[in-house]
Amino acid sequence: MANDLKSLDPRAFLAIGEKRGKRIAAATADTPRYDLAANRLARKLHPGSQQVLISGKRKMGRRVTVLTLSPDPARGTEALAYFQAGQYISVSVPVGGYIHSRPYSLTSSPRSAGLGFYEIAVEEIEGGLVSRVLSELEVGTALTVSEPMGFFTYEPLRDSREVVAIAGGSGVTPFVSLARAIADGIEDCSLTLLYGCDKKCDVLFENELRELAVSEKIKVAFVLSGENAEGYESGFITADMIRKYAGEGDITLFVCGPRAIHNHIDGLSAELSLSARRLRHETYGELPSLEGSAVKITVRGEGFVRVIDGNTGMTLLRALEWAGIPARSACRSGECGYCRARLLSGEVHIPEESDRRRLADEPHGYIHPCCTYPKTDLVIEVGKA
Repeated sequence: MANDLKSLDPRAFLAIGEKRGKRIAAATADTPRYDLAANRLARKLHPGSQQVLISGKRKMGRRVTVLTLSPDPARGTEALAYFQAGQYISVSVPVGGYIHSRPYSLTSSPRSAGLGFYEIAVEEIEGGLVSRVLSELEVGTALTVSEPMGFFTYEPLRDSREVVAIAGGSGVTPFVSLARAIADGIEDCSLTLLYGCDKKCDVLFENELRELAVSEKIKVAFVLSGENAEGYESGFITADMIRKYAGEGDITLFVCGPRAIHNHIDGLSAELSLSARRLRHETYGELPSLEGSAVKITVRGEGFVRVIDGNTGMTLLRALEWAGIPARSACRSGECGYCRARLLSGEVHIPEESDRRRLADEPHGYIHPCCTYPKTDLVIEVGKA
């Protein structure tokens, strides 16, 4: 090797610099643009926003409409981004001349993205600003949705192979996707679903879940708190009921539904001897508005300053929307940080269970308006929607 190095002519290397200098001098000043395969893949997985059409619609139960969404090539979306069971999309809906967004879990199997559709279930909320409008849209309506988001997903490096899902009401939707993913062989885990509702007429996806439960990896128990019926458990979900269906082995408990069911299951975690990493919550959706007193909120944004009405029982995000100020939002539960804003003056209340800010945010005054309630008059600075 040493002899080979000695035989090299250094003048050849000096000539390389001269050749490169001539090529650089002859080249244009434009920056070369390369569309690498990794970049193309990244755009497919994380497109930011997606243009879709409502391609199907069906009623389910008393207040739920299931929408099928397909890509809209005419507006630039040729294919839908892949997702994991348990993720959601944020759907932008025009209401009263303004665009509002709401998160909805994807109920279809992840396989559906490759087949050209998503499925979501929209529950009409009494007094809801968006749900009624969205559920009344006709097939063929164009919508803008986000890329799939959220972390309420099965992770084999963290979670046990035995997943126990506790759902209340429309909180069953991410577990429908997980059950379908298991049936399709996409997720390698077992699922025991305990699904609580008031009455039989409130149960969603019952036929689909019973069909999926023929798999040895999927078990489903329907629990009714408001009536007795054959083939259904009665009362409320208890630790003994969880043991009855899931056994005594190592489990990861996933919980999705109204705030009350989260509080209830948290109370059972000690009885079930669950460590913190074995208990997963999905609490997307805006916290309920409470009775409160009026406040004034000064909003500073890019090129504007406005003073709007607020209420100590209403989140800052809801106040922004009602005032017609375009506001960034996705999860509406403090998780994603997309609505992040800065509190310049005044006092706020952030429920402890919803405060998921980064450690550096609080000392620098940053808040998540979707889960922040004003206590006094405020001045806040918001980002561009």
